[in-house]
Amino acid sequence: MREKKTLKKKSIKVFILLLLVLIDSIVFNPVSNQSTGTDSVQAFNNIKIQSNKGSIKYNGVTYKIIEVDGGDLSGKRQLKAAVDVGYGDRTYWAFTNGYGQLINVIADKIILQDESKEPVNTAGRYFDDEAKVPGTERKDLDEGHVIADSLGGVANAYNITPQNRILNRHGNQAYMEKGIRAAGGCKRFVATITYPNTTTQIPSHYHFEYILNGKNVINDFDNINPDEANSAMQRQ
Repeated sequence: MREKKTLKKKSIKVFILLLLVLIDSIVFNPVSNQSTGTDSVQAFNNIKIQSNKGSIKYNGVTYKIIEVDGGDLSGKRQLKAAVDVGYGDRTYWAFTNGYGQLINVIADKIILQDESKEPVNTAGRYFDDEAKVPGTERKDLDEGHVIADSLGGVANAYNITPQNRILNRHGNQAYMEKGIRAAGGCKRFVATITYPNTTTQIPSHYHFEYILNGKNVINDFDNINPDEANSAMQRQ
């Protein structure tokens, strides 16, 4: 009997001790709900994007977040700026380099345009015109969307580049957009745009990566007339 009482007393003491430790952890070490000041926004293919007090860090470079109306026709861009070019509630980030050239447009998820709920004109566009980026005045170059209206992109200079008209309407750009629409959208969309020098706003090359129906897709093409390029290859 004495052994049972001793064991019972020890069990009670252990229980009380554990209870005190638990109370101490709750009272003196409360769970913090304060923000650290740097919040993860999205991640694309192991590339982490972070926002912090009006700026975004992407690919190791810090960009200032600015707001630009989706239908702003100005062709000028700020340097090292980040702009949300997704229409409505979409979040599509666009980035410029130190020369004001549009170099990346990314989206965690491409959400297709919904004509039944969103205001579009008879041509299926959110805006009647696009930004006048230098170079788009040329007859052979379109005011080309990086992310098309049909994919939820706006029409300001942070989503527009001077793109070969045939490429934009009937070439690789058009084929890519058609494929994404047919699939109902895509995920982890990353557009990388390159230029022949630091003074022009006319890209020389486009590189796209995204996940379509669970498969990784890469599209690479130069900013040239594909028909002329194919004809030249056939003559060789």
